[in-house]
Amino acid sequence: MSNFPYDAGNAGDLIKHEWLLRSLDWILPRGTYLDAFAGVPNRRLVPKVADRLLAAPAELRLRGVQKDTMAQGYYLGSTELARRHKSDPQVMVFEEDPIKKAELEKAGFAILELPGGSGYNALRSENLAAMPPIQLALVDPYNVIEKPDERELAPETFCKDMGQFPGAVLFFVPDRNPGSHYGIVYRKRLACLSLRRPVLRAIVPPLLNSGIRGEDSCFAELLYLPEPDAAWFDVERRIVSLRTGARAVATTLGLHFESRTRPAYEYDRVEFIRPL
Repeated sequence: MSNFPYDAGNAGDLIKHEWLLRSLDWILPRGTYLDAFAGVPNRRLVPKVADRLLAAPAELRLRGVQKDTMAQGYYLGSTELARRHKSDPQVMVFEEDPIKKAELEKAGFAILELPGGSGYNALRSENLAAMPPIQLALVDPYNVIEKPDERELAPETFCKDMGQFPGAVLFFVPDRNPGSHYGIVYRKRLACLSLRRPVLRAIVPPLLNSGIRGEDSCFAELLYLPEPDAAWFDVERRIVSLRTGARAVATTLGLHFESRTRPAYEYDRVEFIRPL
C-alpha cells in the first residue's frame, strides 16, 4: 500500500476519470469493465476540489456525475463511476490491500482472486480465460509510486501482456520524477506499446501551490489504447471525444491545452501546459 498523500479529485484524478467516463461509452451494454487496482469506492471530498469541479465547464462530464455526491461530501472513485455509468457495465475489481478490499466488498463489488497478488496479473492471457471477455480495463498502479516492483514493470513483460490484451485499456501513471529509473522504464514501455497499437497520451504537469495534495509533486500521465481490432475510423472518433474531455480538464485546471498529432499507429499526444 502506498503512503503517498493525495486528495481525491486532484488533477490526475480529473483526467483519469473524465477519460474513463468517455471510454465506457464505447463498450457494449452490460459489457465487462475491469479495475485492476481498484482502491476504494469513494473518498472524502476536500473543499478546494469541490470548488474546482463546480466551476468546471459544461463539457466536463465528470462535473455532472459527481454533483450529487459532492453535496454529500465525498468524491466517487473509478469503481463507483463505472457502476453508475449509463452502459450498465459488469464491474470486476482487483485489490490487494485488505482494508480497501473490505471497503469494496462492503459496497457490493465482487473481488477477483488472482495468483501473485498483483493487478497486472489480470491482464495476462493465462488468467483472462477464466473471466468474461473484458471490453475495457483501467490500470492505475497507485501502489507502485513509492517502491515500484521492477519485475512487474519490466518493459518486455508489460508490453507482451498489454499487446495481447483483447480489450481497450486506460493506463494511468503518476510519476514523481520522470528522470528516475521508474520514469525511464515507463518510457520504454510507452515506446514499445506505441509500436503495437495506437495510443492517445495525456500529460498533466505538477500544479504548484494549489493546496490539493498529490498534484504538486507528480506528472500525471494517462494512456488510452483501443482494442486491437478496433476500426481506425472508430478510433479517430474516440480520439476526438477524449481530446474534448482533455480540453475541458485543462480549462478546469487553468492550463493551456495543446494537441500534437503523430503519424497513425504512433501515439497522439495531448499536453497540458502551465501558464507562464
